[in-house]
Amino acid sequence: MISEEKPKKEVKHFKKVQIIKSHGKSAIVEWVEDGKAFRKTVPSRLIKKDSIEEKALDKCPNYGVPWAKEIVPDLTSEDLEIALHNADIWTAEDAMKNAGRIIGAINVAYKTDLGAILRAAKKYINKE
Repeated sequence: MISEEKPKKEVKHFKKVQIIKSHGKSAIVEWVEDGKAFRKTVPSRLIKKDSIEEKALDKCPNYGVPWAKEIVPDLTSEDLEIALHNADIWTAEDAMKNAGRIIGAINVAYKTDLGAILRAAKKYINKE
């Protein structure tokens, strides 16, 4: 006698999401994995009890600007050192006593990338 194997039922995996914004037939959802937040635009009908099937979620478009793809900082550790020295942060004691100066030095060192962030934002402004 030949035995017929029944097809295995596909197990669906769901991802718990938080609805950030809902508009008409779509919603922006967010979830966190390993400390990193993700957002996608999904059809509202796919959301069941604050969860969505992972397979369906994978097909939905990402929400927001993909900053990591758009921005490549050209800051080196030497650039940061120069900014710290210019802010009069030379020793461990200087660092421990002057958090505000450190923040200022970081801002100075990264300021050249502000333009890159704004240029990237302009590329996406009409896509949202």
